[in-house]
Amino acid sequence: MRIVVIGGPRTGKTTYATKLAAELGVHLASTGKRTEHPEQLVSTDNYMTRGTWAEVPDLVIKDLRERESFVLEGTQAARVLRRWIKQEPGAVKIDKVLVFDKPWVERNAGQQAMAKGVRTILRDLRPLLDSAGIPVEEMTPPEMTADQWRERRSEKLEEAATSDRDGEDNSEPSSTDVPAPVSVAT
Repeated sequence: MRIVVIGGPRTGKTTYATKLAAELGVHLASTGKRTEHPEQLVSTDNYMTRGTWAEVPDLVIKDLRERESFVLEGTQAARVLRRWIKQEPGAVKIDKVLVFDKPWVERNAGQQAMAKGVRTILRDLRPLLDSAGIPVEEMTPPEMTADQWRERRSEKLEEAATSDRDGEDNSEPSSTDVPAPVSVAT
């Protein structure tokens, strides 16, 4: 099983990908800053600790090319996948791409810029995914109506405001905030 989880900062992709990798018992490859609950995983790599921003896609591709199963996630996952498909057209085998777009809480200016970059890369990546026959599933908001999403987002904003006042950082979604992983047919 090879799944790629793409999205901007604070969309829940890391939490979801970690839960999915643990449930599937596969390697989690992260192009982000952190990995949720690494002790629950078969194995994990955080490529941001292994190279520069420019080197990350090639490091990830080299590693994942050899793996039979993995979940790749992070803000750079779209860059990695785009480069991989362009380098090896027709040879990249991915079972599904899951796209998270809307943030759970407000983003700062840097996070907003990163999210815009992810969306820009996705515009270039989608035709490549279509031509390669790789299915894409929109995951945000996962199984929620627009009204449910707005209500949940308001709750998360209030939690973030409360935790800021209390001096705690509870602004990230917890594992209970994330729906059960989707079933991915092979």
